[in-house]
Amino acid sequence: MKEWIYRAGAGIAGVVFVASAMTLFAPKTVHAVVSALVTVANTSSNPVPTTAVMRSVAQNVELQCRIVQGGCFFVSPTGNLSAFTVPSGSNLVITDVEILALQGGGLSSFICSTTPAAPERTESWFVPSDGATHQFEFPNGIVIPPGATLSCGSNISGSSSVLFAVMRGYLTAN
Repeated sequence: MKEWIYRAGAGIAGVVFVASAMTLFAPKTVHAVVSALVTVANTSSNPVPTTAVMRSVAQNVELQCRIVQGGCFFVSPTGNLSAFTVPSGSNLVITDVEILALQGGGLSSFICSTTPAAPERTESWFVPSDGATHQFEFPNGIVIPPGATLSCGSNISGSSSVLFAVMRGYLTAN
């Protein structure tokens, strides 16, 4: 029994010695192999993001959709409104929608379609015509393709309609 323990101990000691010798004699080779496996090229044409895309202020998009004007307009950080088209090479991911319907009873619908309609994407929401703001959240997001604009309208089911809506989301590479 004692002989078996001595042999096992000698084997373990041999493995420890060989491992120690390898780290002493070949550290540059080992580090070079590990470095080659984890090297990331961070160039100006292909930058590596250091924060989540949703947390990047430059990628956030807020659109104000005005039913009377039929479209959704980009809201700049200074509050100015301008026409919005999803930039080439990006998708717009809508994460939440706030809808304000006029008071009057019944239901109001808010309908948005992408223009140009290739591929066509239409979304619709129904809210009570109670004069309140109603919010919808989409954890996975609604994806709007590059080059698209949003055309929106409201159908009346009762005596009221949607006054306007705000859409929030972010841009991501497609």
